[in-house]
Amino acid sequence: NVDAGAPIGSYASFTYNVDALGYTATKNFSINIGLIVEDFESNSFTQFPWNMSQFGDAPWTILNSGSIYEGNFSARSGVIPNGTYTQDATSELNMQINVLTSDTLSFYKRVSSEAGYDFLTFYVDGNQMGQWSGEISWSREAYFISTGTHSLKWVYSKDYTVTGIEDATFIDFIIFPPFDSPLNLSKTNNDIQYLTAYPNPSSSESQISFNIIKNTEVNLTLLNSIGQIVSVIIHDKTINKGTYNIPLSNINLQSGIYYCKLTTVDCTKTIKIVIVK
Repeated sequence: NVDAGAPIGSYASFTYNVDALGYTATKNFSINIGLIVEDFESNSFTQFPWNMSQFGDAPWTILNSGSIYEGNFSARSGVIPNGTYTQDATSELNMQINVLTSDTLSFYKRVSSEAGYDFLTFYVDGNQMGQWSGEISWSREAYFISTGTHSLKWVYSKDYTVTGIEDATFIDFIIFPPFDSPLNLSKTNNDIQYLTAYPNPSSSESQISFNIIKNTEVNLTLLNSIGQIVSVIIHDKTINKGTYNIPLSNINLQSGIYYCKLTTVDCTKTIKIVIVK
């Protein structure tokens, strides 16, 4: 049994018992209750506790054109015009979270800067975890985060002389470890009453079930473990409110971890699906 009030992204533990003509086996496993994903599809920094009052010399913005990793929006470092400052300038995006269960934090980044002079740097609790410069296509980074309170910070730092190609960095599809009160529920659960998959884990066929509480345009996609689209199940389709059940038997899925992402006009919800063969 799972507590209905358990935080999104926390773990639920299960025990699977098999008894077949005297042969017995027991398997213990844990799965996340939903996923905590920031993909900026809200077109704002209000869905998660971003600190927008401390941004260095230029605040980050939401981008809805050009090279976007996933969906329709990505976050872009603030515009720092060349020659505006007499010393290096920064654009910072940060938040503080209380991690409930030790797990991996991952994100995708793209960099377009003067190589060796302008950098994207990621910090946890003030400690540099990674740094990138030059022309770097969308690529994934992942770091293990322990239980407790942590500060996360993405910083684009630019020198005051030469301008790079775009002079910017971009981040998208951040998957957080389970942390306390991550969501502004009044904004993220307007349309979607629930999104689930069963059985999950599944060795053969899993079924996606969701409930929409009002008529709205819907997109339903299946992503692999690194955030790449495996299948577009529903694309820009207006549906009536109600419950929908969609089998995944017609999609040839290999063993592994997948993410099912449901997006409406007002909100987004993502769950993890585990296929074991």
